Amino acid sequence: NFGGYSSNPIYCADNFYINDELLTEVNLTKATKISDYAFCGYSILTKVSMCDSVTSIGQSAFSNCINLECVNTGNGVISIGEEAFSGCVKLNSISLYQNLESVGDDAFYRCTELSEVNYYGTLNDWAKIEFSSAATIRTSAPTFYTANPVYYAKKLYIDGKNALLGEISLSGEKIGAYAFAGCDARR
Repeated sequence: NFGGYSSNPIYCADNFYINDELLTEVNLTKATKISDYAFCGYSILTKVSMCDSVTSIGQSAFSNCINLECVNTGNGVISIGEEAFSGCVKLNSISLYQNLESVGDDAFYRCTELSEVNYYGTLNDWAKIEFSSAATIRTSAPTFYTANPVYYAKKLYIDGKNALLGEISLSGEKIGAYAFAGCDARR
């Protein structure tokens, strides 16, 4: 774990090489978690794919990866930390899966190019996700609505269909905090 973005050497690096190969895409095949600030500020990263063994994405793990366009979290991710993708201004597509339970504040803040969220689960599963740590006491105004990627994308695809067109019908006991934040423009 890095103690913050400034303790991670790739935050200031122009290039990051693994075995003499420039890293522009991350394909995690054996990881179980992505640590806080792991790729924070790595500006030439364009694509991230995670295997199903990854269960958590840490705080600011990919924040300010300004050229990141596409993310596939894999089926194992249960939690996404605060500001995990904040400032990924070119992020246009993210795939999330039914095991996701919580997404931290500002996880998708300033992801203004996000055009689609592909969710592999049911609408009822989506409604159970807790978007934000709204119970946290804060000294500044929370921006928990940007924990939900739909806030920018306005489109949530479930089984290839835009789930936000027409009526939303749910069955179950609970709708998670901000599960439908940004759905006011249901397009």
